[in-house]
Amino acid sequence: MLLVVGAGLAIGGSFAALDNWALNEPNSNYRSTTTVSGWSYRNQGAGQPVQHEAQWIGVALVVGGVLAIAAAVLLLVTLRRGRPVVGALAAVSGAVLFGVALTVGVSVLGDLGFAKATNDYTETVSPGLGFWLILAAGLLGIAAVVLALLTGGSASPGVESEPPTPPQGMPALPQPQQYPTQHPTQHPYQQPGRPPGY
Repeated sequence: MLLVVGAGLAIGGSFAALDNWALNEPNSNYRSTTTVSGWSYRNQGAGQPVQHEAQWIGVALVVGGVLAIAAAVLLLVTLRRGRPVVGALAAVSGAVLFGVALTVGVSVLGDLGFAKATNDYTETVSPGLGFWLILAAGLLGIAAVVLALLTGGSASPGVESEPPTPPQGMPALPQPQQYPTQHPTQHPYQQPGRPPGY
């Protein structure tokens, strides 16, 4: 469940604004804004047409999200079959999701360092909604890794384990307990020392 939610946040965050730039020149009254998403740069200055430039950070986010969703489906299948690979698969998927989110997050934090103010202009950079969504996706990825390592891939309490299946293909059912039967050596109404029938 953590992987699915994290994947949704990563994919959705790729289409939202990762960071917002604002340039203000008080001497010339010029202002411009730039919005950076996982797929494009969008720049608009005062009295100028909007300019778009493609970028491909969104590809990594979508690929990481799709891999996390695929891993979650495989986890659901293997968990019901009681396979020991569940823990390792969850840990690897969570690590991939966290790695993608970390890469994008570090890039956005690097952009924040470009903010500056001089006598001629002021440039500000602020994180957008997409940054926070991707940050949440990374935290969910780490949570999935920790949970997988702690549980070790064991089946959850709500999932009933199936009985072992022998080579014949029929599930082995538990055998009823056998109790020893005791046969009396003497008829209950037979007197000692007399043959039966008397």
